[in-house]
Amino acid sequence: MGSPMVTIHDVAKAAGVSISTVSYALSGKRSISVTTRNRIDAAITELDYRPHAAARMLAGARTNILALSAPLRQDGHLPTHMRFVSAVVAASRAHDYDVLLLATDDEVSGIRRVGSSSLVDGVVMMGVATADEHLPIVRDLALPAAFIGVPGDVDDIACVDLDFAAAARDAIDRIAELGHRTIGMIG
Repeated sequence: MGSPMVTIHDVAKAAGVSISTVSYALSGKRSISVTTRNRIDAAITELDYRPHAAARMLAGARTNILALSAPLRQDGHLPTHMRFVSAVVAASRAHDYDVLLLATDDEVSGIRRVGSSSLVDGVVMMGVATADEHLPIVRDLALPAAFIGVPGDVDDIACVDLDFAAAARDAIDRIAELGHRTIGMIG
């Protein structure tokens, strides 16, 4: 049997502060002096404290969980799809986030469900369309979001995509530099 689970009570006792002070430090809802914050951080590290996810959700604090909307579609290319999924998971882990995968075709209801329940801190969208139905949802829920693909006019959403035109120019330039004058394309 492992050691007993460390609680917020244990952190408060080790730091010499009240439970509410630890709670405020974790949620960021009230300012805490640097000295007190350092004592709490040291106690958290020493005790290897992990806040309970359900309690954080109830308190409205960060969950350190991101949703990844990555619907598996019949016409998709699974190896490419999984490279994007793997990259999102790796980047999330580098920032101490876990990833909740939403892989159904009805990702709209999934995003609404996890976003409105405060289960996640934000969402990453794959399979984005030009007129994307996710935009109103993330805006209505004020849910931080990043889109892999660029939907219509978005000034308030972070979007990333491949520059297909630049990739095509670079490929053709390289082939021409090698002396080729006939180019075939398979798509």
